[in-house]
Amino acid sequence: MSNTVPRLYDRLLNLVLIGLLVLVASGYLSAVSIYGAMLALISAGVAVGVFLQQRWAYFASAVWGLAGYQLAKEGLDFEWVKRSVMISGIVIVALSIYLHERLGRRRA
Repeated sequence: MSNTVPRLYDRLLNLVLIGLLVLVASGYLSAVSIYGAMLALISAGVAVGVFLQQRWAYFASAVWGLAGYQLAKEGLDFEWVKRSVMISGIVIVALSIYLHERLGRRRA
C-alpha cells in the first residue's frame, strides 16, 4: 500500500482532531464574550482547514493546542477545566503533527 493513500485510521484520527477543535470552539463560545467569540472563530477556521486537509491547518492546530495547554498551565485561562484542557492540548499537538505528515496535501 502506498504511503500517499490515507488509511482508514488516519481518516478516523482526522475526525477526532476535527471533533476536538469543534469542542474547543464551543467551549470558547460558552464564555459569551467578544474574546470568546473571536477565539471560537479561529478554532472553527482551523477545524475547516483540517477538514480540507490543508497543511497549514495541521500546523495551526498544533500551535492552537500548545497555546491552550500553556494558558491552562499558567492559570491565565480555563481555571474550571484546567486538567482537561492540558490533556486535550497534548492530544491535539500529537494528532496534528502525525496528521500533518500523513494527510497534509503538498503543493506540486
